[in-house]
Amino acid sequence: MQLTKALLPVIAALAFSAAMHAQEAGASGTYMYSRSESAELFLSFLGPAEAPAGKPTPLIIFISEAPHESSALFRGLSEAGYSVASVACREIPAWQKAGSKFIAEELSGAVTSLSEDVCAATRYLVDNAEALGVDPKAFVLAGASTGAVTALQTEWELCNGGRAASLLPAGFRFAGIISFAGALAEGSTRYSTAPAPTMLLHGTADKVIGYSQTRLGKMKLPGSSTLAQEFASKGYSYWILRFEGLGHEVSESMDENLPEVLRFLECNVSGGGKRIVDATVIL
Repeated sequence: MQLTKALLPVIAALAFSAAMHAQEAGASGTYMYSRSESAELFLSFLGPAEAPAGKPTPLIIFISEAPHESSALFRGLSEAGYSVASVACREIPAWQKAGSKFIAEELSGAVTSLSEDVCAATRYLVDNAEALGVDPKAFVLAGASTGAVTALQTEWELCNGGRAASLLPAGFRFAGIISFAGALAEGSTRYSTAPAPTMLLHGTADKVIGYSQTRLGKMKLPGSSTLAQEFASKGYSYWILRFEGLGHEVSESMDENLPEVLRFLECNVSGGGKRIVDATVIL
């Protein structure tokens, strides 16, 4: 099975499809998912350590600054039977630069660009799901810090018919969202349709991306605690781990939280359940 060439230039597409033809479906590797005059964008794919014969696997899509597959979290997910894609987007700006936070316009523009890249990568992965051995109905979007903001915002747009909905295949929905220290890039927590099961991990003393909200000019961006409150009131499926007294370092705790991530995936994604977890973690 050859991969779709729609997002690749002709020469790269021929080389890429030839390589995939010689490999097993679901083979690990780094692939270009988008090319423009200003940038070539890549994703790194890691298949499950032991793929079930003839059965596509769930795919966890991480938003990152560069494609990589070496973290303990990625290896742990692979060993647990999941496929992983690390999607490199256009430059992911730090939420905080030189001690001053993004103004609203800068944040909006950055998240819009990142979301467009995520949607392009997701479409590429959907189009090539058979060749990669993944299940397009079981894609989970994950990120940390600005990547988490992008993941939450992309899902919000999908639920509300925003730009992300127009960039992805008709009817596509993520099976889950995982956010390490994220927030919505919108002031509204209203969802026209129920969001995918969402896992929120956040430090209660986060001063970079606020646990409850982040003020950017006149905007108030809802953080994990505010989102959990909204999800609870609407009966949406969610997990929130509130790390008592911790700050933005929670955004760098993906490897340490592998067991919790696996439990969320097993209960609310692979298992199709709607378990709600609201826990305070004291370290």
